[in-house]
Amino acid sequence: MSHQPFENWIIAGEHLPPEDQNRLKEHLADCPQCRQLKCNLQAVHTRLAASSQIEPVEGFSQRWQTTLQERLAERQSKQVLQVRRFFLYIGTATILSLVLLITMILAGGEWIDRLTATAIRLQTFNQWTIEAQDFLFAVLHITPPVLPLTLWILLSTVFSILALVWIVSVWRITIQGVKSK
Repeated sequence: MSHQPFENWIIAGEHLPPEDQNRLKEHLADCPQCRQLKCNLQAVHTRLAASSQIEPVEGFSQRWQTTLQERLAERQSKQVLQVRRFFLYIGTATILSLVLLITMILAGGEWIDRLTATAIRLQTFNQWTIEAQDFLFAVLHITPPVLPLTLWILLSTVFSILALVWIVSVWRITIQGVKSK
């Protein structure tokens, strides 16, 4: 016998349409397990309603308030560290993709000239990524930590997709050349 919808209805405690109420009553008449669940849940609700609220220990509220700023600062620093790691991983993946692309380009022709040009481009790209990283870290320190992590993930995903499109475009232009009319 399937108890799933009936257990959900019992635990949710929401008002049910008449046909579902009838199905629940019929099921409770036949099923001791669901009947026991309903009795236990009613007992819990009764005990919670009858219990009195316990006052906090003397000074608890003040201790909690004083440590709140420390906890928030620690949480903020953890979030900043996570975002930094994420950007570091994205940067590393981008650099590795570029190295792979460069290696494919170097496979043919005048490899010394290409190697030198590639080393210069790689150094320039490295310089650019360091500057971009410094800029992003400055932005991260300026922006409030209340921005949700999902927004940062969304932004970094968009930038990653744009970087991927750029890499594919450069690769296609390198392999196929520019077609002019």
